[in-house]
Amino acid sequence: MSCRGEALLGQSWLASTQPSFAGAPGEPAASRAREEPLAIVFVIKRGSDPIVVGQRIAGPNAGVSPFYPDRPPSENLPQTILLRTFVVTVPAGREHEALKRAQADADIELAYIAT
Repeated sequence: MSCRGEALLGQSWLASTQPSFAGAPGEPAASRAREEPLAIVFVIKRGSDPIVVGQRIAGPNAGVSPFYPDRPPSENLPQTILLRTFVVTVPAGREHEALKRAQADADIELAYIAT
């Protein structure tokens, strides 16, 4: 066996003994999806408070932020919609019930799970 072959063998052994983290290469996608929180993107109606709406979607400790905080969006949407677009993080596994609450909320025009 050449020196190069031994190095490759050693590297693969080292890689297999290292701890695995969610989101690491080689980790099954289903495993990553269960652990990582997801976000609900929502567009509020004019005059609605995004923090109150976000708390109705994801609970009283929900953190709500603008969807486009520091960069101009790549979408070609009207500025009035962009200014009313927000995101709230929800725990993994609860995104579908949060989405149902968001879609049923009277102060939300549009809601979807961010990918």
